[in-house]
Amino acid sequence: MEVSGLCGIVVAALASFLMLLVLIVTYAWWISPIQTHNKLKRCGFGGPTPCFPLGNIKHMKNIINNNNDLITLTHDIHSHVFPYFSSWQKSFFGKVFVYWLGTEPFLYIADAEFLKKMSKEVEAKRWGKPSVFRDDREAMFGSGLVMVEGNDWVRHRHIVAPAFNPIHLKAMLTIMLASTSKMVQAWLSQLNSASATIDVERDIVATAGDIIARTILRI
Repeated sequence: MEVSGLCGIVVAALASFLMLLVLIVTYAWWISPIQTHNKLKRCGFGGPTPCFPLGNIKHMKNIINNNNDLITLTHDIHSHVFPYFSSWQKSFFGKVFVYWLGTEPFLYIADAEFLKKMSKEVEAKRWGKPSVFRDDREAMFGSGLVMVEGNDWVRHRHIVAPAFNPIHLKAMLTIMLASTSKMVQAWLSQLNSASATIDVERDIVATAGDIIARTILRI
């Protein structure tokens, strides 16, 4: 076989491979999310339309940037921390909708009654975790209740359930209130002093650790 003929075959094979790769990426990152979005919409789950190739991530960043320009001090923490969720709640008229991170759809639920109904009608151990959650969060949460599925989830849930009975929860509430009040008082003292710089993350982590430690001693 002549060299020119062999080169032609290689080029044709490479072109076919690249074409196939483009088709696969286009379907996985564009066509499939749009199809899934339309199916969810027909089932009553509204939400922002996913955009190729990052879903709603770009839209989320734009909302954050616009929100930073108009920031005001209020007690509406949710709107400041998650302005995109607040915006989508108003845009899609509800507290239940689907948004997209890349090609993965996520169900946003801020309706307690809806969640209660889902918990009763759908067996919790079959809910499953999205692959993006398992891949990205496993290093953080390990193999505990947050990450496991199926029968392992049932076993972990059975182990931790006694710690959340009404008696223990009432004790936790008292501890949470005492620790949080102590943190807030420390912040007020700092604000009244010459230095008003507060490391919010550090103090919240320390307060959470204090609550956990004191709760374990009470149980």
